[in-house]
Amino acid sequence: MSQTFPSCSASVPSPISIPISNVSLQNSATSRGLVISIGTPPQNLALATNLRVNNTYVFNRTGVCTDDTTAQCIQEHGGGFEKSSSTTWSQFSTYISSETVISTTGDQYGSDTLTFGGQNLSTYPIGLPLKENDLILDDLFDNSLGLGSNSTFLTALSNLGLIASRSFSIFWGLTGTNGNTDGSLIVGGLDSAKMSGSSLTGPISPQNNDAVSLWTDSCGTGLFVTVKDISLNFPNGSTPSILGGNFTQGLSMCIDPAYPGITLPPNTGPILKEMIGAPVEHSGTDEAGDNNVPFYNSDVFLASDVYQGDLTFTFESGLQIAVTNDQLVVPVWEINPNGIAVQNNETLRKILINPLGWPVLNVQPILGQTFLTAAYLSVNYDSNEFTIANVNVTETSNIVAIVPSGTCIPQPTISTSPSGSNTTITATSTSLAPGAIAGIVIGIVVILAILGIGLFFFLRRRRTQHQPAYLAEPKATTNPQAYPADSKYKGYAGELPADDYRRELSGHAVLTPELPPMQDFRMAQELPT
Repeated sequence: MSQTFPSCSASVPSPISIPISNVSLQNSATSRGLVISIGTPPQNLALATNLRVNNTYVFNRTGVCTDDTTAQCIQEHGGGFEKSSSTTWSQFSTYISSETVISTTGDQYGSDTLTFGGQNLSTYPIGLPLKENDLILDDLFDNSLGLGSNSTFLTALSNLGLIASRSFSIFWGLTGTNGNTDGSLIVGGLDSAKMSGSSLTGPISPQNNDAVSLWTDSCGTGLFVTVKDISLNFPNGSTPSILGGNFTQGLSMCIDPAYPGITLPPNTGPILKEMIGAPVEHSGTDEAGDNNVPFYNSDVFLASDVYQGDLTFTFESGLQIAVTNDQLVVPVWEINPNGIAVQNNETLRKILINPLGWPVLNVQPILGQTFLTAAYLSVNYDSNEFTIANVNVTETSNIVAIVPSGTCIPQPTISTSPSGSNTTITATSTSLAPGAIAGIVIGIVVILAILGIGLFFFLRRRRTQHQPAYLAEPKATTNPQAYPADSKYKGYAGELPADDYRRELSGHAVLTPELPPMQDFRMAQELPT
Protein backbone atom coordinates (compact mmCIF):
# COMPACT_ATOMS: atom_id res chain seq x y z
CA MET A 1 0.00 0.00 0.00
CA SER A 2 1.78 3.13 -1.26
CA GLN A 3 1.05 5.80 1.28
CA THR A 4 2.87 8.71 2.90
CA PHE A 5 2.76 8.84 6.69
CA PRO A 6 3.56 11.83 8.90
CA SER A 7 6.32 11.64 11.48
CA CYS A 8 5.33 10.83 15.03
CA SER A 9 6.09 13.08 17.95
CA ALA A 10 9.20 12.19 19.93
CA SER A 11 7.10 10.67 22.70
CA VAL A 12 5.59 7.94 20.49
CA PRO A 13 7.38 4.59 21.00
CA SER A 14 8.28 2.41 18.05
CA PRO A 15 6.07 -0.67 17.50
CA ILE A 16 7.44 -4.05 18.52
CA SER A 17 7.91 -6.68 15.80
CA ILE A 18 7.65 -10.36 16.79
CA PRO A 19 8.51 -12.88 14.06
CA ILE A 20 6.14 -15.68 13.08
CA SER A 21 8.40 -18.51 12.01
CA ASN A 22 9.36 -22.14 12.48
CA VAL A 23 10.64 -22.36 16.06
CA SER A 24 13.17 -25.02 17.07
CA LEU A 25 11.78 -26.90 20.08
CA GLN A 26 13.36 -28.93 22.85
CA ASN A 27 13.02 -32.26 21.02
CA SER A 28 14.71 -31.07 17.78
CA ALA A 29 11.29 -30.66 16.16
CA THR A 30 9.94 -27.38 14.83
CA SER A 31 6.57 -25.68 15.17
CA ARG A 32 5.30 -22.52 13.53
CA GLY A 33 4.17 -19.59 15.62
CA LEU A 34 5.26 -16.42 17.40
CA VAL A 35 8.93 -16.64 18.34
CA ILE A 36 8.74 -16.20 22.12
CA SER A 37 10.73 -17.61 25.02
CA ILE A 38 9.76 -17.95 28.67
CA GLY A 39 11.83 -18.39 31.81
CA THR A 40 15.46 -18.20 32.90
CA PRO A 41 17.29 -19.63 31.06
CA PRO A 42 14.91 -18.94 28.15
CA GLN A 43 12.81 -21.86 26.86
CA ASN A 44 11.93 -21.42 23.18
CA LEU A 45 8.24 -21.78 22.34
CA ALA A 46 5.92 -21.18 19.38
CA LEU A 47 2.80 -19.28 20.44
CA ALA A 48 -0.44 -18.71 18.58
CA THR A 49 -1.94 -15.22 18.19
CA ASN A 50 -5.13 -16.01 20.07
CA LEU A 51 -7.85 -13.34 20.19
CA ARG A 52 -10.30 -15.63 21.97
CA VAL A 53 -8.40 -15.40 25.26
CA ASN A 54 -6.92 -12.50 27.21
CA ASN A 55 -4.19 -14.26 29.15
CA THR A 56 -1.10 -16.12 28.01
CA TYR A 57 -1.22 -19.92 28.25
CA VAL A 58 1.54 -22.47 27.68
CA PHE A 59 1.46 -26.23 28.01
CA ASN A 60 4.03 -28.25 29.87
CA ARG A 61 5.88 -31.10 28.18
CA THR A 62 3.12 -33.62 28.71
CA GLY A 63 0.52 -31.09 27.58
CA VAL A 64 -2.46 -33.14 28.75
CA CYS A 65 -2.00 -35.44 25.77
CA THR A 66 -3.65 -38.78 26.51
CA ASP A 67 -2.80 -40.80 23.40
CA ASP A 68 0.41 -39.18 22.18
CA THR A 69 4.05 -39.56 23.10
CA THR A 70 5.70 -36.71 24.99
CA ALA A 71 7.57 -35.72 21.81
CA GLN A 72 4.35 -35.61 19.80
CA CYS A 73 2.69 -33.56 22.52
CA ILE A 74 5.53 -31.02 22.57
CA GLN A 75 5.34 -30.57 18.80
CA GLU A 76 1.56 -30.34 18.62
CA HIS A 77 1.35 -27.55 21.19
CA GLY A 78 4.32 -25.53 19.95
CA GLY A 79 6.74 -26.62 22.66
CA GLY A 80 6.53 -27.47 26.33
CA PHE A 81 7.40 -25.15 29.22
CA GLU A 82 8.97 -26.69 32.31
CA LYS A 83 8.55 -24.36 35.27
CA SER A 84 11.01 -26.41 37.35
CA SER A 85 13.76 -25.54 34.86
CA SER A 86 13.26 -21.78 35.26
CA THR A 87 14.90 -19.91 38.13
CA THR A 88 12.48 -16.99 37.72
CA TRP A 89 9.19 -18.90 37.88
CA SER A 90 6.91 -17.82 40.74
CA GLN A 91 3.64 -19.62 41.38
CA PHE A 92 0.48 -17.74 42.31
CA SER A 93 -1.31 -18.85 45.45
CA THR A 94 -4.59 -17.34 44.22
CA TYR A 95 -5.67 -16.28 40.79
CA ILE A 96 -8.56 -14.40 39.18
CA SER A 97 -9.02 -15.32 35.54
CA SER A 98 -10.23 -12.84 32.95
CA GLU A 99 -11.75 -15.77 31.04
CA THR A 100 -14.87 -16.12 33.15
CA VAL A 101 -16.21 -19.20 31.38
CA ILE A 102 -13.03 -21.21 31.86
CA SER A 103 -12.76 -23.27 34.99
CA THR A 104 -9.28 -22.80 36.43
CA THR A 105 -9.63 -25.43 39.12
CA GLY A 106 -6.74 -27.85 38.79
CA ASP A 107 -4.73 -25.60 36.47
CA GLN A 108 -1.72 -23.62 37.63
CA TYR A 109 -0.84 -19.95 37.30
CA GLY A 110 2.31 -18.02 38.02
CA SER A 111 4.73 -15.48 36.59
CA ASP A 112 7.99 -15.60 34.71
CA THR A 113 10.10 -13.65 32.23
CA LEU A 114 8.61 -13.31 28.75
CA THR A 115 11.11 -12.51 25.98
CA PHE A 116 9.92 -11.33 22.56
CA GLY A 117 10.98 -8.95 19.77
CA GLY A 118 14.03 -7.63 21.64
CA GLN A 119 12.00 -6.90 24.79
CA ASN A 120 11.56 -8.58 28.16
CA LEU A 121 8.67 -8.55 30.60
CA SER A 122 9.56 -10.04 33.96
CA THR A 123 7.00 -11.31 36.47
CA TYR A 124 4.61 -11.70 33.54
CA PRO A 125 1.48 -13.75 34.43
CA ILE A 126 1.17 -17.14 32.69
CA GLY A 127 -1.41 -19.94 32.86
CA LEU A 128 -0.51 -23.63 32.69
CA PRO A 129 -3.51 -25.75 31.56
CA LEU A 130 -3.20 -29.11 33.30
CA LYS A 131 -6.54 -30.87 33.58
CA GLU A 132 -8.69 -32.89 31.21
CA ASN A 133 -11.95 -31.59 29.70
CA ASP A 134 -11.09 -27.98 30.45
CA LEU A 135 -12.73 -25.63 27.95
CA ILE A 136 -9.42 -23.96 27.33
CA LEU A 137 -7.82 -27.31 26.56
CA ASP A 138 -10.55 -28.11 24.06
CA ASP A 139 -9.95 -24.93 22.09
CA LEU A 140 -6.28 -24.04 22.54
CA PHE A 141 -4.56 -25.80 19.67
CA ASP A 142 -1.20 -24.35 20.67
CA ASN A 143 0.52 -22.32 23.31
CA SER A 144 -1.28 -18.99 23.10
CA LEU A 145 -0.47 -15.32 23.50
CA GLY A 146 -3.79 -13.84 24.63
CA LEU A 147 -4.70 -10.89 22.38
CA GLY A 148 -8.36 -10.46 23.32
CA SER A 149 -9.93 -7.08 24.02
CA ASN A 150 -8.76 -7.27 27.66
CA SER A 151 -5.33 -8.67 26.79
CA THR A 152 -2.87 -8.82 29.66
CA PHE A 153 -0.02 -8.53 27.16
CA LEU A 154 -1.30 -5.42 25.38
CA THR A 155 -2.35 -3.75 28.64
CA ALA A 156 1.08 -4.31 30.19
CA LEU A 157 2.94 -2.88 27.18
CA SER A 158 0.59 0.09 27.02
CA ASN A 159 0.89 0.85 30.74
CA LEU A 160 4.67 0.70 30.48
CA GLY A 161 4.68 3.13 27.56
CA LEU A 162 6.28 0.57 25.24
CA ILE A 163 3.50 0.85 22.63
CA ALA A 164 1.42 3.84 21.55
CA SER A 165 -1.90 1.96 21.44
CA ARG A 166 -3.48 -1.37 22.28
CA SER A 167 -3.21 -2.49 18.68
CA PHE A 168 -1.47 -5.12 16.61
CA SER A 169 -1.21 -6.36 13.02
CA ILE A 170 -0.65 -9.84 11.63
CA PHE A 171 0.82 -11.37 8.50
CA TRP A 172 0.89 -15.14 9.00
CA GLY A 173 3.51 -15.71 6.32
CA LEU A 174 3.54 -18.44 3.69
CA THR A 175 3.72 -22.14 4.58
CA GLY A 176 2.78 -23.90 1.36
CA THR A 177 4.42 -26.14 -1.18
CA ASN A 178 6.54 -23.37 -2.75
CA GLY A 179 8.58 -22.70 0.37
CA ASN A 180 8.34 -20.68 3.56
CA THR A 181 8.08 -16.97 4.18
CA ASP A 182 8.20 -15.72 7.75
CA GLY A 183 5.33 -13.60 9.00
CA SER A 184 5.17 -11.10 11.83
CA LEU A 185 3.07 -9.68 14.63
CA ILE A 186 3.53 -5.91 14.86
CA VAL A 187 2.45 -4.74 18.33
CA GLY A 188 1.41 -1.10 18.57
CA GLY A 189 1.46 -0.56 14.82
CA LEU A 190 1.44 -2.12 11.36
CA ASP A 191 3.74 -2.84 8.43
CA SER A 192 2.37 -0.76 5.58
CA ALA A 193 4.71 -2.45 3.10
CA LYS A 194 2.76 -5.69 3.60
CA MET A 195 -0.58 -4.08 2.62
CA SER A 196 -1.71 -3.82 -1.00
CA GLY A 197 -4.60 -2.04 -2.68
CA SER A 198 -7.87 -1.13 -1.02
CA SER A 199 -8.88 -2.26 2.46
CA LEU A 200 -11.97 -3.05 4.52
CA THR A 201 -12.50 -1.57 7.99
CA GLY A 202 -15.17 -2.67 10.41
CA PRO A 203 -16.11 -2.43 14.10
CA ILE A 204 -14.98 -5.00 16.63
CA SER A 205 -18.06 -6.72 17.99
CA PRO A 206 -18.35 -7.40 21.71
CA GLN A 207 -16.45 -10.58 22.46
CA ASN A 208 -18.91 -13.07 23.89
CA ASN A 209 -17.38 -14.97 26.81
CA ASP A 210 -19.26 -18.05 25.67
CA ALA A 211 -17.38 -17.86 22.37
CA VAL A 212 -14.07 -18.90 23.88
CA SER A 213 -15.07 -22.24 22.40
CA LEU A 214 -14.81 -22.40 18.61
CA TRP A 215 -17.88 -24.54 18.20
CA THR A 216 -20.57 -21.91 18.80
CA ASP A 217 -22.63 -19.55 16.65
CA SER A 218 -20.66 -16.59 18.06
CA CYS A 219 -17.33 -15.09 17.03
CA GLY A 220 -14.90 -15.24 19.95
CA THR A 221 -12.54 -12.74 18.33
CA GLY A 222 -15.22 -10.12 17.58
CA LEU A 223 -13.93 -9.79 14.00
CA PHE A 224 -17.05 -10.35 11.88
CA VAL A 225 -16.98 -9.88 8.11
CA THR A 226 -19.77 -10.31 5.57
CA VAL A 227 -18.78 -12.40 2.54
CA LYS A 228 -20.93 -11.90 -0.54
CA ASP A 229 -19.36 -14.71 -2.55
CA ILE A 230 -16.73 -17.46 -2.43
CA SER A 231 -15.55 -18.62 -5.83
CA LEU A 232 -13.22 -21.25 -7.19
CA ASN A 233 -10.71 -19.99 -9.76
CA PHE A 234 -10.11 -22.86 -12.14
CA PRO A 235 -7.09 -22.75 -14.48
CA ASN A 236 -9.48 -22.65 -17.47
CA GLY A 237 -10.78 -19.27 -16.31
CA SER A 238 -14.14 -20.35 -14.88
CA THR A 239 -15.08 -18.95 -11.45
CA PRO A 240 -18.09 -20.83 -10.08
CA SER A 241 -19.52 -19.85 -6.68
CA ILE A 242 -19.63 -22.41 -3.89
CA LEU A 243 -22.32 -20.53 -1.97
CA GLY A 244 -24.91 -21.74 -4.45
CA GLY A 245 -27.32 -18.87 -3.87
CA ASN A 246 -27.88 -19.96 -0.28
CA PHE A 247 -26.67 -16.68 1.26
CA THR A 248 -28.40 -13.87 -0.59
CA GLN A 249 -27.77 -11.47 2.31
CA GLY A 250 -24.16 -12.53 2.57
CA LEU A 251 -22.35 -15.08 4.72
CA SER A 252 -21.18 -13.89 8.14
CA MET A 253 -17.68 -15.21 8.88
CA CYS A 254 -15.28 -14.82 11.82
CA ILE A 255 -11.60 -13.96 11.37
CA ASP A 256 -9.58 -16.04 13.85
CA PRO A 257 -5.75 -15.99 13.60
CA ALA A 258 -5.45 -18.95 16.02
CA TYR A 259 -7.44 -21.34 13.81
CA PRO A 260 -5.33 -23.22 11.24
CA GLY A 261 -7.65 -23.42 8.23
CA ILE A 262 -11.00 -22.25 6.86
CA THR A 263 -14.45 -23.56 7.83
CA LEU A 264 -17.60 -23.20 5.77
CA PRO A 265 -21.28 -23.92 6.43
CA PRO A 266 -22.35 -27.56 5.92
CA ASN A 267 -24.57 -26.80 2.93
CA THR A 268 -21.54 -25.63 0.90
CA GLY A 269 -19.90 -29.04 1.20
CA PRO A 270 -21.97 -30.90 -1.43
CA ILE A 271 -21.58 -28.01 -3.89
CA LEU A 272 -17.83 -27.89 -3.41
CA LYS A 273 -17.41 -31.65 -3.74
CA GLU A 274 -19.42 -31.64 -6.94
CA MET A 275 -17.03 -29.07 -8.37
CA ILE A 276 -13.70 -30.49 -7.23
CA GLY A 277 -14.46 -34.18 -6.81
CA ALA A 278 -14.83 -36.53 -3.86
CA PRO A 279 -12.05 -37.11 -1.36
CA VAL A 280 -10.32 -40.45 -0.89
CA GLU A 281 -10.20 -42.60 2.21
CA HIS A 282 -7.10 -42.09 4.30
CA SER A 283 -5.93 -43.57 7.57
CA GLY A 284 -3.34 -41.82 9.69
CA THR A 285 -2.87 -39.43 12.57
CA ASP A 286 -3.85 -36.47 10.37
CA GLU A 287 -2.40 -34.11 12.95
CA ALA A 288 0.26 -32.14 11.10
CA GLY A 289 0.68 -30.25 7.91
CA ASP A 290 3.34 -28.48 5.98
CA ASN A 291 5.57 -26.83 8.57
CA ASN A 292 3.42 -28.24 11.34
CA VAL A 293 0.16 -26.51 10.52
CA PRO A 294 -2.55 -28.86 11.87
CA PHE A 295 -5.27 -29.83 9.43
CA TYR A 296 -7.54 -31.93 11.62
CA ASN A 297 -10.56 -33.22 9.65
CA SER A 298 -9.75 -31.70 6.26
CA ASP A 299 -10.44 -34.05 3.36
CA VAL A 300 -7.70 -35.87 1.46
CA PHE A 301 -7.41 -36.08 -2.34
CA LEU A 302 -5.13 -37.78 -4.81
CA ALA A 303 -2.39 -35.41 -5.89
CA SER A 304 -3.13 -36.25 -9.53
CA ASP A 305 -6.79 -35.21 -9.22
CA VAL A 306 -6.71 -32.46 -6.60
CA TYR A 307 -8.06 -28.96 -7.28
CA GLN A 308 -5.51 -26.73 -9.06
CA GLY A 309 -7.01 -23.26 -8.62
CA ASP A 310 -7.27 -20.47 -6.05
CA LEU A 311 -10.13 -19.58 -3.70
CA THR A 312 -11.44 -15.99 -3.85
CA PHE A 313 -13.50 -14.25 -1.16
CA THR A 314 -15.58 -11.24 -2.20
CA PHE A 315 -16.62 -9.05 0.73
CA GLU A 316 -19.60 -6.77 1.14
CA SER A 317 -17.45 -3.71 0.41
CA GLY A 318 -16.30 -5.18 -2.91
CA LEU A 319 -12.83 -6.09 -1.60
CA GLN A 320 -11.55 -9.39 -3.04
CA ILE A 321 -8.89 -11.55 -1.40
CA ALA A 322 -7.68 -14.75 -3.09
CA VAL A 323 -5.97 -17.62 -1.26
CA THR A 324 -3.47 -19.10 -3.70
CA ASN A 325 -3.47 -22.80 -4.51
CA ASP A 326 -0.08 -23.50 -2.92
CA GLN A 327 -1.47 -22.28 0.45
CA LEU A 328 -4.86 -23.96 0.04
CA VAL A 329 -3.75 -27.39 -1.23
CA VAL A 330 -0.88 -28.93 0.72
CA PRO A 331 0.86 -32.28 1.28
CA VAL A 332 -0.37 -34.66 3.97
CA TRP A 333 1.99 -34.71 6.91
CA GLU A 334 1.89 -36.64 10.15
CA ILE A 335 3.73 -36.34 13.45
CA ASN A 336 5.76 -39.47 14.18
CA PRO A 337 6.36 -40.70 17.76
CA ASN A 338 9.57 -38.63 17.89
CA GLY A 339 7.58 -35.46 17.32
CA ILE A 340 8.87 -34.90 13.80
CA ALA A 341 6.45 -34.00 10.99
CA VAL A 342 6.91 -36.42 8.09
CA GLN A 343 5.23 -36.84 4.73
CA ASN A 344 4.28 -40.51 4.57
CA ASN A 345 2.49 -40.49 1.25
CA GLU A 346 3.54 -38.17 -1.56
CA THR A 347 0.51 -39.13 -3.66
CA LEU A 348 -1.97 -37.39 -1.32
CA ARG A 349 -2.97 -33.76 -0.82
CA LYS A 350 -5.26 -31.89 1.57
CA ILE A 351 -7.50 -28.91 0.93
CA LEU A 352 -7.52 -26.66 3.98
CA ILE A 353 -11.25 -26.18 4.12
CA ASN A 354 -12.44 -27.87 7.26
CA PRO A 355 -14.68 -29.72 6.99
CA LEU A 356 -16.40 -30.21 3.66
CA GLY A 357 -20.02 -30.85 4.51
CA TRP A 358 -19.33 -31.52 8.17
CA PRO A 359 -22.83 -32.17 9.63
CA VAL A 360 -22.71 -29.63 12.46
CA LEU A 361 -25.21 -26.81 12.30
CA ASN A 362 -25.09 -23.30 13.76
CA VAL A 363 -21.30 -23.10 13.89
CA GLN A 364 -19.73 -19.77 13.01
CA PRO A 365 -17.67 -20.14 9.78
CA ILE A 366 -14.04 -19.20 10.34
CA LEU A 367 -11.31 -17.49 8.31
CA GLY A 368 -8.11 -18.70 9.94
CA GLN A 369 -4.40 -18.86 9.19
CA THR A 370 -4.91 -20.13 5.65
CA PHE A 371 -6.86 -16.93 4.90
CA LEU A 372 -4.15 -14.83 6.58
CA THR A 373 -1.57 -16.06 4.09
CA ALA A 374 -3.41 -13.78 1.64
CA ALA A 375 -4.84 -11.10 3.95
CA TYR A 376 -3.15 -8.57 6.23
CA LEU A 377 -5.06 -8.00 9.48
CA SER A 378 -4.79 -4.96 11.75
CA VAL A 379 -6.70 -4.70 15.06
CA ASN A 380 -7.03 -1.55 17.19
CA TYR A 381 -8.87 -1.98 20.49
CA ASP A 382 -8.47 1.70 21.37
CA SER A 383 -10.57 2.73 18.36
CA ASN A 384 -12.59 -0.54 18.40
CA GLU A 385 -11.85 -1.18 14.71
CA PHE A 386 -10.12 -3.78 12.58
CA THR A 387 -8.89 -3.62 8.98
CA ILE A 388 -8.09 -6.27 6.37
CA ALA A 389 -6.33 -5.80 3.04
CA ASN A 390 -4.59 -7.94 0.45
CA VAL A 391 -1.14 -8.89 1.64
CA ASN A 392 1.94 -7.84 -0.29
CA VAL A 393 4.54 -10.57 0.20
CA THR A 394 7.83 -8.70 0.40
CA GLU A 395 10.95 -8.62 2.52
CA THR A 396 10.64 -4.84 2.68
CA SER A 397 9.15 -3.38 5.85
CA ASN A 398 7.70 0.02 6.65
CA ILE A 399 6.68 -0.08 10.30
CA VAL A 400 4.31 2.69 11.37
CA ALA A 401 2.83 3.35 14.78
CA ILE A 402 -0.91 3.36 15.41
CA VAL A 403 -1.83 6.42 17.49
CA PRO A 404 -5.18 8.03 18.41
CA SER A 405 -4.94 10.38 15.43
CA GLY A 406 -4.20 7.59 12.95
CA THR A 407 -0.77 6.31 11.91
CA CYS A 408 2.69 7.87 11.86
CA ILE A 409 6.33 6.97 11.37
CA PRO A 410 8.20 6.81 14.71
CA GLN A 411 11.17 9.12 15.03
CA PRO A 412 14.57 7.41 15.36
CA THR A 413 14.93 8.36 18.99
CA ILE A 414 15.36 6.26 22.08
CA SER A 415 12.42 6.43 24.46
CA THR A 416 12.85 5.95 28.17
CA SER A 417 10.87 3.49 30.21
CA PRO A 418 8.13 5.26 32.14
CA SER A 419 8.49 5.79 35.83
CA GLY A 420 5.73 3.56 36.99
CA SER A 421 4.84 2.46 40.48
CA ASN A 422 1.92 0.06 40.21
CA THR A 423 2.86 -3.02 38.23
CA THR A 424 4.21 -6.47 38.88
CA ILE A 425 5.58 -6.47 35.35
CA THR A 426 9.09 -5.14 34.79
CA ALA A 427 10.13 -4.18 31.28
CA THR A 428 13.75 -4.42 30.22
CA SER A 429 14.91 -2.95 26.95
CA THR A 430 18.22 -3.22 25.16
CA SER A 431 17.93 0.46 24.12
CA LEU A 432 20.29 3.13 25.46
CA ALA A 433 18.81 5.69 27.80
CA PRO A 434 18.92 9.37 26.79
CA GLY A 435 21.48 10.07 29.53
CA ALA A 436 23.84 7.56 28.01
CA ILE A 437 23.43 9.16 24.60
CA ALA A 438 24.14 12.58 26.14
CA GLY A 439 27.29 11.18 27.70
CA ILE A 440 28.44 9.79 24.36
CA VAL A 441 27.81 13.13 22.63
CA ILE A 442 29.68 15.08 25.32
CA GLY A 443 32.52 12.55 25.16
CA ILE A 444 32.84 13.11 21.41
CA VAL A 445 32.90 16.89 21.97
CA VAL A 446 35.66 16.50 24.57
CA ILE A 447 37.74 14.34 22.24
CA LEU A 448 37.45 16.97 19.51
CA ALA A 449 38.46 19.65 22.02
CA ILE A 450 41.54 17.66 23.05
CA LEU A 451 42.51 17.19 19.41
CA GLY A 452 42.09 20.91 18.90
CA ILE A 453 44.34 21.74 21.85
CA GLY A 454 46.97 19.27 20.61
CA LEU A 455 46.90 20.86 17.18
CA PHE A 456 47.24 24.30 18.80
CA PHE A 457 50.43 23.33 20.66
CA PHE A 458 51.85 21.57 17.61
CA LEU A 459 51.39 24.64 15.43
CA ARG A 460 52.67 26.92 18.19
CA ARG A 461 55.79 24.80 18.62
CA ARG A 462 56.40 24.75 14.89
CA ARG A 463 55.87 28.49 14.65
CA THR A 464 58.37 29.06 17.47
CA GLN A 465 61.01 26.99 15.69
CA HIS A 466 60.75 29.12 12.56
CA GLN A 467 60.17 32.57 14.00
CA PRO A 468 63.00 35.18 14.37
CA ALA A 469 65.06 34.97 17.53
CA TYR A 470 63.80 38.30 18.78
CA LEU A 471 60.29 37.02 18.80
CA ALA A 472 61.12 33.86 20.70
CA GLU A 473 60.19 33.64 24.38
CA PRO A 474 63.18 33.53 26.76
CA LYS A 475 64.21 30.05 27.81
CA ALA A 476 63.34 29.00 31.31
CA THR A 477 66.16 29.34 33.76
CA THR A 478 64.68 26.98 36.33
CA ASN A 479 64.19 23.23 36.22
CA PRO A 480 60.69 21.78 35.82
CA GLN A 481 58.85 21.25 39.03
CA ALA A 482 59.77 18.00 40.74
CA TYR A 483 56.94 15.98 42.38
CA PRO A 484 57.41 14.00 45.55
CA ALA A 485 58.60 10.43 45.06
CA ASP A 486 55.32 8.98 46.32
CA SER A 487 53.17 11.23 44.17
CA LYS A 488 50.84 9.73 41.58
CA TYR A 489 52.40 12.22 39.18
CA LYS A 490 55.90 10.77 39.68
CA GLY A 491 57.97 11.02 36.53
CA TYR A 492 55.86 13.76 34.95
CA ALA A 493 57.06 17.34 34.54
CA GLY A 494 54.63 20.11 35.36
CA GLU A 495 53.93 21.22 31.81
CA LEU A 496 51.21 23.56 32.99
CA PRO A 497 51.60 25.27 36.34
CA ALA A 498 48.52 25.30 38.55
CA ASP A 499 47.70 28.90 37.72
CA ASP A 500 48.30 28.72 33.96
CA TYR A 501 45.22 29.71 31.98
CA ARG A 502 45.84 26.97 29.40
CA ARG A 503 44.30 24.31 31.64
CA GLU A 504 43.65 20.73 30.66
CA LEU A 505 40.01 19.76 30.80
CA SER A 506 38.91 19.18 34.35
CA GLY A 507 37.91 15.68 35.40
CA HIS A 508 34.23 16.54 35.48
CA ALA A 509 34.22 17.75 31.88
CA VAL A 510 33.74 14.23 30.49
CA LEU A 511 30.29 12.98 31.40
CA THR A 512 29.66 9.27 30.86
CA PRO A 513 26.58 8.54 32.91
CA GLU A 514 25.66 4.93 33.44
CA LEU A 515 22.35 3.62 32.15
CA PRO A 516 19.69 4.47 34.69
CA PRO A 517 18.65 1.47 36.76
CA MET A 518 15.44 -0.17 35.52
CA GLN A 519 12.66 0.84 37.81
CA ASP A 520 10.24 -1.64 39.22
CA PHE A 521 6.77 -1.25 37.74
CA ARG A 522 3.98 -2.79 39.76
CA MET A 523 0.41 -3.52 38.73
CA ALA A 524 -2.49 -3.24 41.05
CA GLN A 525 -3.65 -6.69 39.94
CA GLU A 526 -1.77 -9.66 38.63
CA LEU A 527 -4.16 -9.91 35.73
CA PRO A 528 -6.87 -7.49 34.57
CA THR A 529 -10.33 -8.75 35.33
